Amino acid sequence: MRYSLHNENAIDLVPFLNGLPVATAELKSDFTQSVEDAVDQYRFDRLPKPKGQSAAEPLLSFPNGALVHFAVSSREVRMITRLQGAHTVFLPFIRGDRGAAGNPPTSGTVTAPLTCGKLFGRGIAG
Repeated sequence: MRYSLHNENAIDLVPFLNGLPVATAELKSDFTQSVEDAVDQYRFDRLPKPKGQSAAEPLLSFPNGALVHFAVSSREVRMITRLQGAHTVFLPFIRGDRGAAGNPPTSGTVTAPLTCGKLFGRGIAG
């Protein structure tokens, strides 16, 4: 989705609820890029207030923009609520795997969709 007032930048996924942006997500495949590439994209290319511009990006600015920003790969999800350019530090968004880091394996799929399915799927509250 093209979001910028200043350039042609686009974010891969932006779910809306009653017209309000709830989250943004940069999606990467572990075959070509890692979750770190998505994190760097937010840190260096998705600035809430681009250098030399007086107006902030409505979708990325805090507290008026999306509530949370996700960096997603085939195996890992990270999140942040406030983008701060190069100073942005993403937190892991994982369920844990029997006491270890990451998400539990699932049959026939990779681990990140399990997390995303729990987040964006039906029956979230349950």
